[in-house]
Amino acid sequence: MSATGVLSDTRMLNATQQQVRQARRLSDELTDAEPRSTEVKVEVDGHETLTVPPQLAHLLREMIEVVAEGGSVSLTTVPEDVTTTVAARMLDMSRPTLMKLVRSGEIPSHKVGSHTRLRSADVMDHKKRRLAERKAAFRELLDMEAELGVDD
Repeated sequence: MSATGVLSDTRMLNATQQQVRQARRLSDELTDAEPRSTEVKVEVDGHETLTVPPQLAHLLREMIEVVAEGGSVSLTTVPEDVTTTVAARMLDMSRPTLMKLVRSGEIPSHKVGSHTRLRSADVMDHKKRRLAERKAAFRELLDMEAELGVDD
């Protein structure tokens, strides 16, 4: 484990154009399938079939969607519980700002001895909520511009 409390095994993988096209086709098929309930099976050496656990299947699906959209994926592993310093880095904010969110109950936490710890899943949920709020605010701003007829 590194000094930040995050496991570190970084590899840079680049998707070829062929892999991006394959990801688009697969993403289209996944979109047509039952929402988030698609079971993923992997064929190994042409004869053995393995079922991918649902949580890992969800991760694979998300990565395929990002690649299909031409985006890049950065995959890291984090422990279930993180320190406030690591959580602040994950949220790209200062530790004092994070602690205000913890004290207000916006992000759940628990104590380990005298130290505050957060579940990494709660931290990521907060990050997703913040992103969704920002996107909604941006859409609202664009709608207001359209209503007012603001041109560049």
